Amino acid sequence: KWVKSEDVKKEFMQNAEKESGGTEPDENAWKNQENIIYPKISFYYEDINNGWSLGVSPDETYDAASVIKAPYILSVLRTIARDEQKFRDRMKAENKQIELIDKDGDGTPESENIIFSDPSYDISEEITYNKETMFKSGSGKIQSMDDGTVFKVKDFFEYTLLYSDNIAYQQLRKRYGYSTMPALASELGTKSLLNGGNSMSARDAGTLFKEIYRFVQNDEKFDNASYGTLMKNAMLQG
Repeated sequence: KWVKSEDVKKEFMQNAEKESGGTEPDENAWKNQENIIYPKISFYYEDINNGWSLGVSPDETYDAASVIKAPYILSVLRTIARDEQKFRDRMKAENKQIELIDKDGDGTPESENIIFSDPSYDISEEITYNKETMFKSGSGKIQSMDDGTVFKVKDFFEYTLLYSDNIAYQQLRKRYGYSTMPALASELGTKSLLNGGNSMSARDAGTLFKEIYRFVQNDEKFDNASYGTLMKNAMLQG
């Protein structure tokens, strides 16, 4: 059960004094009792307009749990956006037009044929849900859907942000791996994420979410800002 620290101390001091025959115990001894866990709490706030910040134990690390999902998606979408921009810049440099193709099968070519360096970067690709191989318990909506439900990779990004969907998140991890996350952490200097595992400090979380804000504002000036828009719309709805 949860109890106040002062109540734990008061009870310990009273019992210790009785057991010692009236001798006053060490005032800090109550902190060393077995079977008592003292929770750690950290806080970090930053005004991204002027850089002013404050925090309480902002560099203490914790298991990030699902807080890691949005920064992970940032790391992947930013990688894809940069790869697409390289293709666009190369086409401009060569004075070539990007070919239009018919992706929805209506006979009208309306989608740009972007040639990615990695085919997995195409988030319009369709994936069929297989409950036997893809099911993950915990948060999310996909777990209750029927076998054979067809998703686009884009949907997995949205479901992860909207519903913290574990199946969607694991499909993204399976498709893209995790190397984009330490690469992002290294670039931003979020050291708690460079130690491996799933740890994060409050300050580093703030830095990562500030970078999400920059990305959805298209601060890098991508010609195609749809990746940031995807993230922005999903997070505003979630």
